Amino acid sequence: MPACAMYISCLISYFASDMQASLPLFVAALSITAGLIASTFIFIRYKLLSHILVYCSIACISVFLGLYINMTLNKTLDTDPVGLIVTRIDRRLDGSLRIECETDNGFRVMVIPKIADDIGEGDIIRVSDELQEPSSGSNPGGFDYRSYLRRKGINRVMFCDRAELITDNKGLIYSFLEFIYRIRLRILDKLSLYDPGKRMLIAALCLGDTSLLDEETSYNFKMCDCSHLLAVSGMHFAGFLFVLPYLIKALKLRKSRAVPVYILFAVAIGLITGFSESVTRASIMSCCSFAGRDRVSAICLAVMVMLMADPFAALSSGFTMSFASCIAIVFLGDRVNKGLEKLYIPKSIRDVISPAFCASLGLMPLWDMTSYRLSPVLFLLQVLAGVICEFCCIFFMPSLITGITAPLTFMLDLLAGLMEKGRVKSVFASVPPAVTGGIGALALPAVAVLLVPDCFARRVLIKPLSILLCITIGFEIVSFCNRPKATVVFADVGQGDCCLVITPDKTCLIDAGIYEEGDKTVRDILDYYGIARVDYAFMSHWDTDHAAGIVALMRQNRIGSIYTAYTDIDEDVSDFLAALDLDPSFVACVNKASAGTSFELSSEVRIDILYPLEASGGGNEQSLVMTLNAGDLKVLFTGDIGLSTEEELLDLGIVPDTDILKVAHHGSRYSTSAAFLEASSPDIAVISVGADNFYGHPSDETLARLEEQGISILRTDTQGAVIIEAR
Repeated sequence: MPACAMYISCLISYFASDMQASLPLFVAALSITAGLIASTFIFIRYKLLSHILVYCSIACISVFLGLYINMTLNKTLDTDPVGLIVTRIDRRLDGSLRIECETDNGFRVMVIPKIADDIGEGDIIRVSDELQEPSSGSNPGGFDYRSYLRRKGINRVMFCDRAELITDNKGLIYSFLEFIYRIRLRILDKLSLYDPGKRMLIAALCLGDTSLLDEETSYNFKMCDCSHLLAVSGMHFAGFLFVLPYLIKALKLRKSRAVPVYILFAVAIGLITGFSESVTRASIMSCCSFAGRDRVSAICLAVMVMLMADPFAALSSGFTMSFASCIAIVFLGDRVNKGLEKLYIPKSIRDVISPAFCASLGLMPLWDMTSYRLSPVLFLLQVLAGVICEFCCIFFMPSLITGITAPLTFMLDLLAGLMEKGRVKSVFASVPPAVTGGIGALALPAVAVLLVPDCFARRVLIKPLSILLCITIGFEIVSFCNRPKATVVFADVGQGDCCLVITPDKTCLIDAGIYEEGDKTVRDILDYYGIARVDYAFMSHWDTDHAAGIVALMRQNRIGSIYTAYTDIDEDVSDFLAALDLDPSFVACVNKASAGTSFELSSEVRIDILYPLEASGGGNEQSLVMTLNAGDLKVLFTGDIGLSTEEELLDLGIVPDTDILKVAHHGSRYSTSAAFLEASSPDIAVISVGADNFYGHPSDETLARLEEQGISILRTDTQGAVIIEAR
């Protein structure tokens, strides 16, 4: 109960807009609980007075944690500070720094310098650039850096060239941490033998540092539902300290002596692995698990220790995932061990397999938090990867001590190969997650209550949790049955164009930005929606800011058929091929689309090509002009056409009445005329444009013409991806 009270207080404080409503309710609930205990037992057993004092103390602590979070998040910064007080430094193995600072009034800031003086905790530093609000996830499936930092209590971030030391308050701790950092580098060099592939995996799996990971490796782990393995967790600690319990048992140490020894070794491992947030969490959980009288109490003790040290820890997704895994290991571990024992698997092997399997089961209710894909194959792969990862940690210390790295190297190669093959499988053999946040949030406590032994809490909670879970599942079923005819995603790909159209039957992609955006940003959007391959891809014309991303996706085997208006080779097409180092034979892979052609995406959704009838080139004025017809919704796509092509469309009388207009040429003043707007009469105009772009798009003239027509303007540079559903 104390652990739950502290955890709930932190969550309420963070998600409530203020404490005026949440705080009194929470205090009242705790007061009633304490009052009931007092009125029922105080005259029977005086020992319960101590229990009542404990609950009152926990109530006060819980209130303090909630107020601490609320006050930290609501602090304001009127002017840029002259000096920042360093509270924490994350020195990464690639040489970069992440410096957490505070102003005089406690306003939290993250500073990321290119160069920094010798800075330690307690120092006061000066930075040259302005503080800015962290970027939010602008596309579906994108990383929301703003939310991530806010959950750590950080409101501003600064990317600067240099962090300059003003006041030196360093002491012996700074020298000790610098010494440990150099030791970590030497360990990395010794074990990796300067092999880049081994180096980045050892740094992530064994030293808790992901800064050396390349994009491909991170993506492989993500697509295999194994990103959580790249942060040192309780599973890693179980591997690092695998031999220690056997050693303590062989030496016949009493519990009172064994606990300090275990804590000492856990601290040593924590120092080697960097004592990051996940490492600190794993270290505390490991020590509490060893020292606790029973496993449930140990988990709750770990919760209380972490929250009293840092109330913001409760808001971390890693915190939730760690304890979900621990709860599953506690309540399922014995059953899984007995099953493995029947298969005549040795105890030492069972001790490795059982936690990995149970941890994966514990993460299932939180699958929407950990990955975007569900598959029985990927679940088994996740368990196998967890086992291999634990063996990597088991072999880590022996390899370091003896210099024999063959077992560790073999496991690293096995894990890397497994992730690479699993990533290919995940794209084409899995489905998007059906478990939503609501179901996951209710499934976790429901499963936990089902697994605990029969007690008062189980009898009270099982029925309401089951009812709420059934209601939530019912709503999800209704939502699935009434899913939209089409989902239209105008992606934020910077200074380029990209629109993804999703229907229950088929998908299409209209442009995909520059090559780099297609290679990563659009790929991640497809992964988010569980789209293995786009059925139709339309290149509005041959400019790289529209079509190059489609080439990147084609090379990933994520595109079915490609269509465009011009399929010969002129100067624009030649420039495109040269820019992407493509053979001219690529043009033969592109199908021709012309006016009058239609593409059925579903029984109620189709794409109609309006222009051109016969393209004479691959430039802006020969862009495909097309409409998406999804029930009552009509979207007009105009590529990069200018005023002359708009006039031609008006003369031909083929400009349709539309609901949404994708504004041509990123809002250039040489397109989107008043006459064209009057003929198409859209309600909403979407402008795909990069922030602070060189061209000054969208122009003031175009914005003025849109406003004169009373058209709502949505922009990807200010709002991120624009998502519209056709019902």
